[in-house]
Amino acid sequence: MALEDAYLLSRLLKKTDDLGEVFRQYDTIRRPRINVFAKSAQRRGNMRRETGAWQQFVKETLLWLWLKIMSRLIWLMANALPKRWIPSSVSYDITTVALD
Repeated sequence: MALEDAYLLSRLLKKTDDLGEVFRQYDTIRRPRINVFAKSAQRRGNMRRETGAWQQFVKETLLWLWLKIMSRLIWLMANALPKRWIPSSVSYDITTVALD
């Protein structure tokens, strides 16, 4: 996200030299995405506080197992499967954000 911020700020600064206007536009563009991350972090924090010690141990162990399995599956996809079978990834592209 820091690279997204830097890229967006550089685009906005090329457009105008008025820092007040640049930061107003920056806040308008970035606020929705930041709010999504903040709400997600708050939900995870609340969930962790509401979970008991044994529940947390089981969840973390299952997560560790899941990550081990997924890392081997990713290796398999990268090394053993034909490239046409591998799905393309979808990602957020800051370069497509309209500045107006």
